[in-house]
Amino acid sequence: MEKKINKPERVHWLDIGKGIAMLFVMLSHTIWVPDIYGQFFRPIYLSFFFCASGYVFSLKKNFKSFVVNKCRTLLMPLITLSIINFVSSQVISVHEHDLKEDIIGTILQIRGKNDYMWFVACLFVAEIVFYYIVRFIKGNYKWIIYILGFLYSFVLSRLGLGPFPWHIQTIGVAVFFLGLGYEFKHNEEKLKPFFNAKCLLISGILYMMLMVFKLYVLNDWETVKVNNYGSNLFVWLSVSLIANWFFTQVIVRIDRCRWLEFIGKNTLIYFAFQFKFQRIFEILVNKTRLINLPCSKWYISFISVAFEAVCLAGVAIIFNRYLYFLLGKKKQS
Repeated sequence: MEKKINKPERVHWLDIGKGIAMLFVMLSHTIWVPDIYGQFFRPIYLSFFFCASGYVFSLKKNFKSFVVNKCRTLLMPLITLSIINFVSSQVISVHEHDLKEDIIGTILQIRGKNDYMWFVACLFVAEIVFYYIVRFIKGNYKWIIYILGFLYSFVLSRLGLGPFPWHIQTIGVAVFFLGLGYEFKHNEEKLKPFFNAKCLLISGILYMMLMVFKLYVLNDWETVKVNNYGSNLFVWLSVSLIANWFFTQVIVRIDRCRWLEFIGKNTLIYFAFQFKFQRIFEILVNKTRLINLPCSKWYISFISVAFEAVCLAGVAIIFNRYLYFLLGKKKQS
């Protein structure tokens, strides 16, 4: 008789947050989304993914088992999904793809060099570094390392150094957000009083005010992201922290939403193949000339995301049912 493996219980609000963040990623990549939209949601999605990984981070395994697990759940999907991605690009793609460059890009993982799954590569390396931090640095001293982490990435950016293989330049800021998620998990009971309607309102107002100040007072339109720190470290840090505080205030109040949870559970598939269906939608838009309609850019980007989300749901179902081993997963009973 086959022994049943007890799977850890999923955190529903975390899956919902990952689902929304993934929709933000797809929205960000559409060619029609107005920049003003991106200014408000781009500070959230990638930093939240790192925070979510920090939230579920565990030291139950020894280092060897930990690395083997990360190779199975991150490195294997990185390789297999990248291969499927660039091989399929030789057959179905709006733009020409050089197979050799795609292969080299997957191996070297240098930002902007055909690194389709760059976030997964960055997370893989960052979690290995984070393992040592959590294992050997005790108490509040970890906060010093977290802060040094984002300062490291910021300084490299200011000096114009990088990009380096396997996104070494982004590891510091990744560790910072991993740390935020990890500390939130381990202080969740203490922080519960700060998650109420009043704090939701305050965090939302603060975020809107900060963004208006950034955009229209400082005239700073450089988007805040985990790999783009702008010209002002304080502005980047303030926007990133308040954006995630507000976002978390929102998602913890969503009881259940199965379609968002589904996306949140399958972010690897969505992340890997979003561009394929975005290109298909671009062809449809160009052929039907929908882009010429009045104010079309304000809604066509959302239609694009909906189209991608529905199509990719089918892809995710196929992978989970028949190709689960390519994701480092075991067959579900």
